Amino acid sequence: MTPAPTPSPTLAAATSAPTPPGPFASKVYPYTLELPSGLQTRRWTEAVVAWDGTARFGTDSRAVDITGTVDGALLIFGLPWNGDLAGFMDLIAESATRFHGCAAVDDASPFEVNGVAGLSQHEVCAQNTPVLSTVLVNGGHALAIRVMVNADKVDVIFDHVVTWLSGLTWEGS
Repeated sequence: MTPAPTPSPTLAAATSAPTPPGPFASKVYPYTLELPSGLQTRRWTEAVVAWDGTARFGTDSRAVDITGTVDGALLIFGLPWNGDLAGFMDLIAESATRFHGCAAVDDASPFEVNGVAGLSQHEVCAQNTPVLSTVLVNGGHALAIRVMVNADKVDVIFDHVVTWLSGLTWEGS
């Protein structure tokens, strides 16, 4: 049975004040993330519903945890997942193409953070927006970490995201 798409009404605009120091614990997804000091440019907007694997995701989605960083907008969402890492990357890429006109500009690169395997790939989406799409699968759950990259950060964003993810802990791990 395919779940019904999750509606994606526009969220209220996030405040421009940085989030107070400390970890962000998602209320919908099984992770906590502590970003490096000075990285955030606005407070987190928290997901209020889980992504169903078919609904549009973006900065106006109710299914995405979002914050601003000095490198660009950071979006995190996921779903229960018993498939492999490449399959989840394919699901995210297909949705990004369908909803945002994204196309990969390189092959997916494997990496590891805190013992968890990941894949990361640069994309260019509608209106020439550079995006770094990163996925992780751990303990029956998958997370997509997408950064709508500021143009001057494209060459360093992969290294930055891997560093940020060193502050990720999985609930129940």
